Amino acid sequence: MPKFNYRARDSAGAPLRGTVEAEDVRTAVVALRARGMVVTGLQPQRPSLVSGVKIFARSRVPLDRLAAVCRQVSTMISVGVPILTVLRLISKQTDHQYLAQILREAAAGIEAGERLSEALRKHERYLPPVMINLVAAGEAGGTLDEVFNQLAETFEKEDAAVRKVRTAMFYPAIVGALSISVIIFLLVFVIPSYTRVFMRSGVELPLPTRAVLSMSDFFTAFWPWLLAWLGLIILGLGLARRKPGFREATDRLILNLPLVGALVVKRDVGRLARTASALLRSGLPIINTLVVVEGILGNRAMAGVVAEATSRVGQGRTLTEPFRESPFYPDVFVEMVSVGEETGALDTLLDRVSRYYEAELDRDITRLTTLVEPVMILFLGGVVALVVLAIVMPMFEMMTLTGQ
Repeated sequence: MPKFNYRARDSAGAPLRGTVEAEDVRTAVVALRARGMVVTGLQPQRPSLVSGVKIFARSRVPLDRLAAVCRQVSTMISVGVPILTVLRLISKQTDHQYLAQILREAAAGIEAGERLSEALRKHERYLPPVMINLVAAGEAGGTLDEVFNQLAETFEKEDAAVRKVRTAMFYPAIVGALSISVIIFLLVFVIPSYTRVFMRSGVELPLPTRAVLSMSDFFTAFWPWLLAWLGLIILGLGLARRKPGFREATDRLILNLPLVGALVVKRDVGRLARTASALLRSGLPIINTLVVVEGILGNRAMAGVVAEATSRVGQGRTLTEPFRESPFYPDVFVEMVSVGEETGALDTLLDRVSRYYEAELDRDITRLTTLVEPVMILFLGGVVALVVLAIVMPMFEMMTLTGQ
């Protein structure tokens, strides 16, 4: 039976954390409420390392595929095609194995008398929670075509934002990896052949040359150990990131990094505003909306603020307070939430916030790419020039001595 990590408060308002076994999210919430708890956060427990093969074999459905399917579903429903027929047709057309399987099983569930949202909830490990909640709202209001169109737009924007951030990070990562590879190649394979020549010549080596030769000797002697330690560090960090406390601490560190932190903040604020706006417009209560939003934020430090907001709203306090107290959420976002809360137009203002931060993210990524490209090229050129200079300087000295 699936396990869920929960955050809740007891009747006295004291925070609680733990794990509960249940068939699905709804059953877990009912079980916790039966114990007298007010649920403020609920997430499926991640599989352990033993099930690592399954983790890599079956991951969440890509957003671009979901957007395309939602667009097709919206179009077909709007012209009167029954939902059962729609799911069967699209499951045959999509080339994504798990998405096709989800659609087939959803069709089978509907045929057995389930609602579409209930059928999709069985696959919540692979589908975004916003999709399941919006579909449930669309069923209740009889607006499934509009909901799927809204989901398509949401997934398209989210996919575009993710791709932009990845693109911004891709070039520096490639150039950085290339720089390190060139440096290691020079130190391990090129420099040692010159070391013997310099030693036989008896020439007094300049400081840059001695430094480069020392680094070459170190890497040549210990490169297997260095690779092993690097692998252990990466593995250790990956395992440590599974611990909520460590992940939140590293996510806080990321938010304080220059350039990168600003990108992460704008990406997650845009994601929060876009998703919350869609859920609130569908009629989902604010607490349920916050629970869903907390689970989709990539940065756990920012998600923790949403969890605190969920708790305070449940106590009858304002939504704005925890965001205003947080050092991570921008003033523009906080003020818009405050105005939306006071005027009752929170969904509309959040939609405007999402558009604003999408534009901001575009501008920041363009600036970052423009700035980083020449800096990385200069860095790579400078390192190679330094190594070459360290080799050439003693060779000139040797030629001078030979001429004398």
